[in-house]
Parts: sequence; C-alpha cells; structure tokens
Amino acid sequence: MIYTNLLLLIGSALAYANYDGQEIWSCKQNGQEAADKLHEYDVFSHADGITTLRVMNDKQKAEVREIANCEVIVKDLNEHMTKYHNLNSTSTSTSRSLRAEPMSETEFFKDYRSYEQIKTQYKHWSTKYSRYVKFIDSIGKTHEGRDIFALEITSPSSNPNKKNIMYTGGQHAREWISPATVAYVTYNMLKDAEFDNQVQSHLNNFVYRIVPIVNPDGYEYSRNGDRLWRKNRRNNGRGVYGVDLNRNWDYKWAKVGSSTDPTSEAYHGPGAESEPEVKAVAAYMKKVSKAYGAIDWHSYSQVAGWSWGWTRKPSSNNAILKKMGDSVVTAINKHGYTFTSAPVSILGVASGAADDYMAVKLQAVSMTMELCPRNGGGGFELPPAEIIPCASAAYSGHKAFAEFLIKNPNIPPIKDMD
Repeated sequence: MIYTNLLLLIGSALAYANYDGQEIWSCKQNGQEAADKLHEYDVFSHADGITTLRVMNDKQKAEVREIANCEVIVKDLNEHMTKYHNLNSTSTSTSRSLRAEPMSETEFFKDYRSYEQIKTQYKHWSTKYSRYVKFIDSIGKTHEGRDIFALEITSPSSNPNKKNIMYTGGQHAREWISPATVAYVTYNMLKDAEFDNQVQSHLNNFVYRIVPIVNPDGYEYSRNGDRLWRKNRRNNGRGVYGVDLNRNWDYKWAKVGSSTDPTSEAYHGPGAESEPEVKAVAAYMKKVSKAYGAIDWHSYSQVAGWSWGWTRKPSSNNAILKKMGDSVVTAINKHGYTFTSAPVSILGVASGAADDYMAVKLQAVSMTMELCPRNGGGGFELPPAEIIPCASAAYSGHKAFAEFLIKNPNIPPIKDMD
C-alpha cells in the first residue's frame, strides 16, 4: 500500500512529543474547492489527487469529514511514534550531537544536521571557496535570538549586468530535506565553479543570494521537541506557539488558505511580516536590485510550482512559467523521480506565501520546489540515505532553472491582479 512507508514519517518522532487523539488521514480531493479547504489543516502532501494530512482533535475530524472522503492511515500517532521511534535512532542521535565543527562533505551529507552544524559548514565553505562566496553571519534574528545567516555566491568577473537569484530554505521546520538540499546545491555549485563551464556561465551571469534556514527556531524545535513542528516559535500566549512563516509574507496576506487561529498550523500571524524571520529576509531581498529568479525550497510532494499560489487563475506569465517549470522537471526526472510541473496552487490555494511575494514585490521569476518524496515514502522523515539522491536531482533542476533564465533574459514581471 502506498502509505505503508508513511510510518517512517513518524518513526523517529521524538518520544516526548504528545500527539494524544491525533490521526493521519488520506483524503481524496473531490474537486478544487475541497482541496483548497483541506489546505487550512495540517497538510503533509498533495499528490496524485490525494491529500495526506494530520487531524488534531474531534472538531477537526468532523470538519474534514464534511469536506472530503478520507481514510484513516494512522489511528494512534503516539502509539506509532513509540513503536517506530528506533527506526532511525542511530541517525537521529548522531545528528542531534552538539558537535559543530567542519566535516568532510561525505560525512556532512550522511545525515540531517543541526542549525549550528549547518552554519559551521557554510562558514567552512566560505573560507574554502572564498573566491566565489561571501558569508553573511546575520541578516536578522529570530524570536529566540538565533542568527538568520545568508550567502552570496558569484564569480569574480566584473560583469555589471549580473542579475540576482534568491534561494530560501527551511521556512517550515519539519521539512528537513529542504535545508539539506539547499546545502547540497550550494556546495556543488562552489565545487564545480572551477571546472564546469555551465556553472561558470551561471556565476558569470548571476549572483545567488541564499538564506539556507529561514526558520532556525522551528527547525531546532523539530529536532529536540516535536518532530512534526511546522511553524516558528512565536509565543502566542496561553501555551500556544508559532506562526506559519509561509503565510506571513506581505502579499495577499490573510486572503485565503490561512487561519486566524493561533493554534492552527496555517496561522498567518497578527499581521503581514509580523515575524522577525520574514521581516529580516524580506528586508534583505528588498536591498537587492535586478532580482530575476527565486526558488523557495520545501517538502514534500515532488512539485515544481510557479505563481500563482493564492488563486487558480492563470498569471500573465503562465505560458513562459510553464516552459520554465517543464525544463526544471525534465532535468530532475532524469534521476528517476516523477516531479510534476504545475502552478503552485495545485497544492491548494494559499496567500501570504514567499513565492507570490517574490514574483510581485521583487518582480522575480519565482518557484516553490516541493522536494522528495511524492507521497508516503518517508514523508517529512525522508531517510538520510535519500538526502544525496534527492538533492542531486534538485541540483540538476537548479542548473536547468539558471539555463532557462539565461536563454530567456527578458521575462517581464508578473502582472499583479485582484
């Protein structure tokens, strides 16, 4: 059964997280309206006409039953977490170690690393490949005081017409493959810069501005408190925490696909850019002129999506964006995957997201990349052995994205719409 491997998703979830009364459901999407309504809950993936989601309580169970035809695939989340806790225990204990020193790349990509380990590795690469990369220790701080670090990567060439490509990873805490993939793409871009003509061309044409982990607080909490944590760590009061950062951006904020309820996984926050993480990254982006491309890296569903996300209406750039998405997916699927190229609204309409923000406010050709797996297959808890295969495919997609932008240098800004 397709969902057998979903148990791996919860297999190494931390034993001290409490999921009393919670279940995981598989729901058939009965039309676009139903899919959009489901998006207001804790959705894990949308693929092949199936939405996999977590229902938290009896109220949500009753609501979801009114929306879609669903099958319970995990009845007792606590029981399964206990049963499967040791499946990846060796990997998890290693990655949670406090050791934060540079590793060989072979060692680094064997596992999902902590925020401090990831930051240390990027600093190491910035020294090792100093000809190409500038490390920015902090573009802002999180609620808990962690630095949001960034990198700028380009060739030493003095091309005055270089355009900028923005990459953001780790907005959603539990999507560990996102920061791992951004790291893999970054490292291989630097490694290949000396001898790969294609990569040299990309760095001669673009400056890559990369924020590897937008949500460090949430990421660390997903490692040490609740493996399925999605949001940041804003204290909403009364023991309730978190805002969905990818509903907090200042474009169509709170219009659709988010929640006013602070307990919701899709809570959009008290205001647009209310969260220090979003505010910091947005301010960093706004300083950049000539923004031309952007990818926000997520998991999972295996979708290369383009604007719009907040509506199902086609954008003014729909035709050229489809060609772009198709080229990226073609490159990725040569690795044996089955990614889909589609408007990001295929995942369910949602506003206040980074992709539409970057398309309109930065006037960039933007994408949301939903990484591996497609459905089931480990879910958010993709086994560490899958990091390199998935990230290698994504690296091919990254190069295809740059090639498309070079070959199409005058894609007009997307037209805003009501």
